Amino acid sequence: MEILVTAHGGAHKTFRNSKRFFAHIADWNVDVIEVDIWKCGKRLYLSHLPGPPFLRLPLRYAFRFIKEHDFKINCDVKQKGLVKHVLDLAKAEGVVDRIIFTGSVSEKDIPRLTEGEVYLNKSFFGINAPKVSDVKTMAEKIMKFGCPQIKGINLKYTFLTEEFLDECEKYGLVVSAFVVDEDAEVERLLQRRIIVNITSNYPELILERLERNTKK
Repeated sequence: MEILVTAHGGAHKTFRNSKRFFAHIADWNVDVIEVDIWKCGKRLYLSHLPGPPFLRLPLRYAFRFIKEHDFKINCDVKQKGLVKHVLDLAKAEGVVDRIIFTGSVSEKDIPRLTEGEVYLNKSFFGINAPKVSDVKTMAEKIMKFGCPQIKGINLKYTFLTEEFLDECEKYGLVVSAFVVDEDAEVERLLQRRIIVNITSNYPELILERLERNTKK
C-alpha cells in the first residue's frame, strides 16, 4: 500500500483553513490536504475553533479546490454529527470519492458512513492516552462494526512507539500519524508498513524520503 502524504492545515505557516494555505499548497505534490470543519445552521465552514461562520471559508470552497487540483481531503470534523452533512455536500460537488474523515466521528455516524474513508481518533474509543494494551480493544471494536469505510486509527505520532506499532501489526490495525514535523520521526515511521498516512506541516520531509517530487 502506497503511503499517503497529507499537508496539515496551515502547512508552512500559511494559517489554518485560509485562502493563503490553499493558494500555497496547490503546487505541492501531496496526496491529501487537511481542513477543520464546523457547522452553524446549514453552513459547513472551515475553522479550527468555532467562530462566526460568515468570516470563515465554506467547506464548498475546499471541495471545489480539491476537484480542481486533484487532491484528496482529510475532513477533520470538530463536532459530532457532521459526517452525513459533509458526505451530502461532497456528493453534490462530485468529490465523495476523495473524502477522508478524522476527528469527532462517533458510533452514531457509523450507519451514515456509506462512502469515504475513516481513520478513528482516540476519542472514539474513550481513550485519553493510547497504550500498547489498548490496541487489541481498538482493533476488536472496529471489527465489530464491520464497516468497510473504517480503515484504521488516526493518532498523534508521540503515541506511536515501536512497541505500539508492533502490536498494531499483530492485529492488522493500520495507522494514520499526525502531526510529524521532525525528520527523524518521519524516517522512523516510514519504516513501518502499518503506517498508511503521515500528516505534516512540512510535507517535503516525507516526499523527499519517498523520492517523490516536492512540487507538481
